[in-house]
Amino acid sequence: MPDPDGPSIATTTCSSAVREEAAGSSITAVMLATGAGPTAPHRANSVDLVRRSPQDRTVPPGDPSQSVVVLVEGESDAVVVRHLLAAQDALDAVAVLPMGGITNVDRWLARTAGRAGAGLYDAAERRFVTRALRRRGVRLEPGASLVEHGFFECDADLEDELIRALGPAQVVEALDAIGDGARFETFVHQPQWRDRPIGDQLHRFAGSGSGRKALLAEQLARRLTPATTPAPLSGVVAHALALVGARTA
Repeated sequence: MPDPDGPSIATTTCSSAVREEAAGSSITAVMLATGAGPTAPHRANSVDLVRRSPQDRTVPPGDPSQSVVVLVEGESDAVVVRHLLAAQDALDAVAVLPMGGITNVDRWLARTAGRAGAGLYDAAERRFVTRALRRRGVRLEPGASLVEHGFFECDADLEDELIRALGPAQVVEALDAIGDGARFETFVHQPQWRDRPIGDQLHRFAGSGSGRKALLAEQLARRLTPATTPAPLSGVVAHALALVGARTA
């Protein structure tokens, strides 16, 4: 059994199978709570780093007092996770760290060695997380679920999860709020996009334009409720809160 005070790091995801598991868990209760997070020991969902690579000796990023980290791919993902953590008054206790892409997950696991954590990744990039875990002594059979190691995956990516969870109308409303509503109307009339499903149109438009993803992510995060929060987000927040509770107990 892993030492609850030992070095551990994990990352969260959102496949269809995980949604079923999350739906039956206490995640919704955690998202509804206004007080402290759950106090379940983090060892239940954390990976014990029994072996470290040489890079693990590098100085951990962020505030050393933040013993819990959440690893995400980019800044737009970080914006959403920070918003949900702030709603739980837990942002000061958790460092949300954009990795600059999932291909950097091994380096960031090394940099955050010794700090408990969670995170997000996309289904198509599972292999990078699996490889990083194996380098740290985690035994994973081919095709084995990463859920027990604290990793949950988005089917496509976090933007897609948010668009499907909130619905096109709220996303269009969010685009209006950041001043991009008219630009989106122009975009959807382009020949290559006019006949595509609106979800695809929104996803493509969200990823274009400098700074748009982060601005839109903040607007979408404000519109989330416990009922509409995608499983990877509610999962990562619940996991981080549990780790904070375990570390401060």
